[in-house]
Amino acid sequence: MARGRNRSFPAFWRGNGRNGGNGNGRRKLPEMGKKLQFEPLEPRILLSADLLTDGVAGAMSAGIDQFGSVVNDFILTDTLLDTRLPLVVLSGGDNLLNDFRRAPTIRELLSVDADLNSDNDASDSGETDLYNAAYDSDSDFVLTFNELFDRKFISDLTGFLDSPYDHDGKNEITSDDLVSFLNDANRHNSGTSASSTDYPVRSYNLTVDSAVDISTDSQVAFQLDFTLTFINELALDLGYQAEDLGIAPEATLDVDAAVSFALQFGVMTSGEEATDNDFFISVPGAM
Repeated sequence: MARGRNRSFPAFWRGNGRNGGNGNGRRKLPEMGKKLQFEPLEPRILLSADLLTDGVAGAMSAGIDQFGSVVNDFILTDTLLDTRLPLVVLSGGDNLLNDFRRAPTIRELLSVDADLNSDNDASDSGETDLYNAAYDSDSDFVLTFNELFDRKFISDLTGFLDSPYDHDGKNEITSDDLVSFLNDANRHNSGTSASSTDYPVRSYNLTVDSAVDISTDSQVAFQLDFTLTFINELALDLGYQAEDLGIAPEATLDVDAAVSFALQFGVMTSGEEATDNDFFISVPGAM
């Protein structure tokens, strides 16, 4: 009868389950103190949005209105605009070369006086094409930058954003509607005194154009170009020393004064209802 040979096994193989064994011939690994656990993260999805998204149109309207107040305050109070221009003078009445003359400030040139003959109205021939009482908030027959900017840009734009109506007759406003509204040439406004040798040339022209939708996944935003130009025919004045030398030309100059800027504005979006604090405004290309 054949006998099997006795094999000598290492001590740590013998007694599987003893001396740190685990009953399967392998060493038992030390147990971890705590198990590694994973907690599910709250899902956050950045949603694309447009003017139909809750709160966006309202936040944009409120922001534009605040922007208008800042611009108007600057025009009214900034001391730079108190600077008087040399070589040209304002005069009262239709006689540009009368004796009641003074150098105009930059702020004064950002306006047109529709009362061309200083008779306390703007209903005479040559005045009616320039004057629009709807824009003259203080009824002084002078159309200023602030009055036209507020009435023909800020109020028009916020009124559109606040109105639940679009070009297709639906009770909603889309981003395409706003772009069409801004680029509508019929909204641009201008006024010009009638061509006459009896009155000075005065005119204004407001345009908003090149409006585009620049929205991304994180914002509803638009870009546009704005220009408001005033033209005033003013008398040329070389000063008292020139007059003492007999140099007093009876000439006039058409002086253009304009405020022009490119503007980006919009509302940051994150899938939640937008608030007024989400509004932003910037100048294209500014760092």
